[in-house]
Amino acid sequence: FAMRPSLLLARAQRDVPSLRREFEGRRQAKLPVRWLDGADLKADYGITRPAAIRSSIAAECDPYLLAHRLFHAASRRGLRIFDRTECLKYRSTRGGITASTSRGFNIRARSIFFATGYETQDFFPR
Repeated sequence: FAMRPSLLLARAQRDVPSLRREFEGRRQAKLPVRWLDGADLKADYGITRPAAIRSSIAAECDPYLLAHRLFHAASRRGLRIFDRTECLKYRSTRGGITASTSRGFNIRARSIFFATGYETQDFFPR
């Protein structure tokens, strides 16, 4: 984990009004942001875009390592992790959710977290 500044870039000129609203919202929230127009971006970063928001408080991390360290810490506190488990069906129950696996097991939990990326589209309705 490391603190880093960030740039939120407008992709095209049509994106500038919504980016400007985002900038104003961040500024009203007293976040340290700076508006960059196309000339600023070109001069400061060599980037050709119509506008950007520069935030001085942002961060980066290794998401794989972070996730595994969080899993490790949570498992020491009793969390049970079912990695590489194909769930075929999810049912709401009084106590939460029951997930039925491809191996015939049922996992009962108050909450289930889906960390699958775009694959959730396969089992969540639009």
